[in-house]
Amino acid sequence: IVLELQPISRLLEMIKLIVTDVDGTLLDNNSILTGLNKKAILECRK
Repeated sequence: IVLELQPISRLLEMIKLIVTDVDGTLLDNNSILTGLNKKAILECRK
């Protein structure tokens, strides 16, 4: 079971990354607030 769940969890992580990346770029083009939020998140990661 563990061996089967590992690839699934990796796929879920990739999907999350793709979804957040797409949402970020789409919203960033339409909203200034999203851009500000993006900057704040990047600063928090440093």
